[in-house]
Amino acid sequence: MARRKNYFDRIVRDLDRVNRDTSKAIQRGLGTKKRKKKGGCKKKESESQRRMDVLTVQVGQLAAQVSELKTLVAAREANSVSSGI
Repeated sequence: MARRKNYFDRIVRDLDRVNRDTSKAIQRGLGTKKRKKKGGCKKKESESQRRMDVLTVQVGQLAAQVSELKTLVAAREANSVSSGI
């Protein structure tokens, strides 16, 4: 039975493949097959611009945090110097 089952499976697979190939050939011949649209330079440019905008915002936030930390460190150093005298 296993041989017969494999044989029939192979026939069905081959028929499916033939059907797919003929439908592709018909679509190509008629020119009805949809083609994938390529992104091109504009899409890549807009994506890179978005990434740059996000990175600019993040750099601005980091700069603000660094300035806050500098002021905190300066205040602590001033307190430690004044309390040490």
